[in-house]
Amino acid sequence: MNINHLNYFVEIAKNHSFSQTAANNNISQTAVSQQIANLERELNTKLFDRSILPIQLTPAGKIVYERALIILNQVQMIKSDLQNIEQPKVIRLAYPEGFGEPLEKFVLPFVQKNEPPECVLVKTDLDEIQNSLLQHLVDVAICFDSEITATTEIETLTIMHGNFELIVGPEHELYQKQEIRLADLARQNIIGITSKTNSNTTKLMFEHAKQDGFPLQISTTVKDTETALILVKLNQGVTFMPDYYPLTNEFSKLHRLKIINTHHQFNICLAWKKQNLAARSFVEDITKS
Repeated sequence: MNINHLNYFVEIAKNHSFSQTAANNNISQTAVSQQIANLERELNTKLFDRSILPIQLTPAGKIVYERALIILNQVQMIKSDLQNIEQPKVIRLAYPEGFGEPLEKFVLPFVQKNEPPECVLVKTDLDEIQNSLLQHLVDVAICFDSEITATTEIETLTIMHGNFELIVGPEHELYQKQEIRLADLARQNIIGITSKTNSNTTKLMFEHAKQDGFPLQISTTVKDTETALILVKLNQGVTFMPDYYPLTNEFSKLHRLKIINTHHQFNICLAWKKQNLAARSFVEDITKS
């Protein structure tokens, strides 16, 4: 069975048009029709009902369509696996803002002292990490494990665990304190940091608050850490920050409070697509070093 025949068949089934499929592939409509005719002849059945517009799959065509999707997906996986084996010299590693410390601690020492594969760093929004892995835009990612939900397709390895702390400004009433209790945390105006308000990490923050028994008051949401810290500096709220995250000189007057008896914790992991053999090998080498 010709893979090209299946590709054209699936595309026609999706857009219900021979002419559109021909235009998408820069070939004539006659050529597309011939490809489908060959496939129908090989299977000895009609795949499309051409008597209605837009054209529709016949009952037999629907069966072939479901099987064709599986076959084409398997072919793509084979090509991807072979590409990963044949081209292991470059690993694209995604990291989001604020992950410089775990990146430097767990990955860069290995990269700096080893031969190829070369590691190319790709800065990516936290909530785009999973899509980047699934679409093979990157090979490996370092991120919060809460952002990886496609666990049937992506593997993870936890490399770091820690707590979220509260960052307050010099004018905040708790500035001189070293810790904050949950009842006091519930009264704070929290500045959330996310490029997507419904991200998995944001959902987990609310879930942790629910487990603590003290709901959070999110006063505003910003897309980056620097903006959040500026607002904290202006005493317009407080924000969560992982305990490893260093405050730069610009924000050296801000103060960290440990949150007592809280579920506001995090796991940082390395993640890679299961079929990406080069990525798997790269992660295994890191853990051995």
